[in-house]
Amino acid sequence: MEYEGHVRARDPVEWTSLRRHVSPGRQLCSVRTWDSWYVNNDHATHRKMSAARFVVDEQIPHLAEWLGKLGTVQTVSGRAITNELLRSTGAEALFVRSITHVDRALLDGTNITFVGSATSGTDHVDLDALAELGIRFASAPGSNAWAVAEYVVAMIFDIIKDDEARRDIRIGIIGYGHVGSRLALAAHKLGFDVVINDPPLEEAGLLDAPSFCRVLDLPTLCETCNIVTVHTPLITTGPHPTYHLITADLLARIPDGAIVINAARGGIIDERALVSEQRSGRLTAVLDVFEDEPNIHPETLNVVKHITPHIAGYSLEAKNHASWKMLEDYLKDYPRDYPRDYLEDYREDYLEDYSKVDLREAQLKDLLADLLADLRGAAGVAGFEEARKAYRLRHEVLRHWVYS
Repeated sequence: MEYEGHVRARDPVEWTSLRRHVSPGRQLCSVRTWDSWYVNNDHATHRKMSAARFVVDEQIPHLAEWLGKLGTVQTVSGRAITNELLRSTGAEALFVRSITHVDRALLDGTNITFVGSATSGTDHVDLDALAELGIRFASAPGSNAWAVAEYVVAMIFDIIKDDEARRDIRIGIIGYGHVGSRLALAAHKLGFDVVINDPPLEEAGLLDAPSFCRVLDLPTLCETCNIVTVHTPLITTGPHPTYHLITADLLARIPDGAIVINAARGGIIDERALVSEQRSGRLTAVLDVFEDEPNIHPETLNVVKHITPHIAGYSLEAKNHASWKMLEDYLKDYPRDYPRDYLEDYREDYLEDYSKVDLREAQLKDLLADLLADLRGAAGVAGFEEARKAYRLRHEVLRHWVYS
């Protein structure tokens, strides 16, 4: 079911491998892509149950209120979600963010039958363990795609302030999924030369990129682009791992004065090597994610000037859409009576259709300047989690400008 205000999912499925797990009473199918890991229940057992019990990360907006229509909700810090808590509450559904590691140790002996992650990435979830335990899983791939693309553009505008210099930008986008495809579209409209790289999609014959995108191998992309930005998930195994995808050797091939951006997952770029390049003054690093979150290496903090606490995807629209998707996915296989008029009121209040907004490029620059002020404010807050919590969620503007 689609609702007004959703960005329609036209993004290609990326890296795909299919597995089947059979557990008592249900058949589970897990599909992994460069954009999403999700477990789909092919034969769910629809049960009529009394009031449900939920544990919800307190930083997921609206969801606790919505689920409260169905039963009892306990909201807690994501780092306080433990096996003991899940056992003591008797919760049947768990809703998390990326700071909660979801594995067998967390779920064994609990009543959990559904896990929802209000995130695009899922490297914090052991999908094999969930499948073996017969637990249904859903995430929110693409919900923050425009927010992350907007972050990248804002950082580029902040570093390259001269309009003439922007005309010479050649941006290399690694990963052409939810974020990468949207960023490519925005970059093209801004007049940038767009280069993309996505070997999994290319090998599968699914890289259906528009004519304004040139597809290059990774070394050539690094050698020819003055902006390199990564938008893949963090994958450590398989034919296309992305851990340290951008090595010290590849960083050395990037032209002097270039910008290297990681707003995807810590570890995709060799952080120590990138910090070394930044320290030498040869490259400019932009980091929103880090190899050892929530801990950030002191040298990274001291050397990298454009640094934010994993809030590139933090927008009102992204958060609201992720919460909305969690509720929708939970209700698919657990059909309870739910006040649909309540959801309609929410849709009108929060998921407005801004398709008719007409933003000129001059207005976009002003709005991006406001965004940068907010980002700098978050960077100035002591403590990683405190900074994320203190960040004032912004409205997205880039997608409305692109389509206006």
